[in-house]
Amino acid sequence: MLSTNESKGLALARGFIVLIMPAVHTTLLYSTPEVKQGVLGFFLGFLAEQPGAQLFMFLMGVFIAYGRKKSFTQTIQRTIYLLAAGYLLNFIRLVLPYWWGWLPEEFLAGNKVVIDDFTGLHLLLTGDILQLAAIAYPVCQLLLRVKQKIFVFSFTILLTVLLSPLLWKVESNHLLLQLPLRLFNGVPPATFFPAFPWLCYPLAGVLAGLAWQKCLQFARNKAWLISSALVVITGIMLRLFEPSEWNNNFYRLGIGGTFFHLGVVMLWIALFVWLATKFEDNIFFRFLRWISVHITSIYFIQWILIMWLLPVFGYEQLPLNETLCTILLTSMISFLLPALYNELIRSRKLHSNE
Repeated sequence: MLSTNESKGLALARGFIVLIMPAVHTTLLYSTPEVKQGVLGFFLGFLAEQPGAQLFMFLMGVFIAYGRKKSFTQTIQRTIYLLAAGYLLNFIRLVLPYWWGWLPEEFLAGNKVVIDDFTGLHLLLTGDILQLAAIAYPVCQLLLRVKQKIFVFSFTILLTVLLSPLLWKVESNHLLLQLPLRLFNGVPPATFFPAFPWLCYPLAGVLAGLAWQKCLQFARNKAWLISSALVVITGIMLRLFEPSEWNNNFYRLGIGGTFFHLGVVMLWIALFVWLATKFEDNIFFRFLRWISVHITSIYFIQWILIMWLLPVFGYEQLPLNETLCTILLTSMISFLLPALYNELIRSRKLHSNE
């Protein structure tokens, strides 16, 4: 089992990325290119592209490894739920604003959205992190049922990363094959988190969870740091020999880039586990743990809010000071709404028990 500090560290690591999530997306959509290329853009871009979404998927795997065994029915239900949530979010944040004329022409052009009779459908079917989770979840649950789990997960991770550049070239002109295929090997704006190579992160999370369960607690930190460093170094070395086009797109990195980001995620987790052991519990830590628990609702709210406010702030229009004020606004609303909802539910329960 995870120790108390390890559990807190995982929650803090995820909570910090949730904390900067509204800021990242606010800057991405509202800020001028100069702001994005400045100190603020570099800082937020580093956090978003290093431990960012990869961390969420990695921790999904860790929690699968430590969770209860799921039946086939439970696995299918969870998969359907994730897919439904992903496409519901696309409908609310993309399709509705498009129908209402709220998406600026600059946004549509900048994101290479083709305007035709099927634009709404393509926006609805955009592949995002929830669709990736819907693919990863049944794969991880299925592989947990086999014997020699550590070997099988290690082999599958390597196979996923090695095959990814080859699978990127697989295409289909048939619409019924093209739409699901791009969830596995697509690029933005059709798909932001293709299963190849992103599937390796939840698989690696399950592998880490399985390995942790076999390690004595005092040996975990040392083994984790050594493993993290080796994965980062391996990624850096491999990138030196890869074609340059393999590392031009953050969402579809080559073998070296994928291993590098995996190692960074592992180091990020090690950092926050260390912080949990060195610092007493405080209000900031409790806040990070709270937003870590409420990641799904915060993810939904911040995306809907930011997309629906595009007509107000414009696409790539805000200078630095206005960007900072808008970040404060979108972050506060994204965190306050789940808190208010939870307080309302708690109050109702108290009244019903009286």
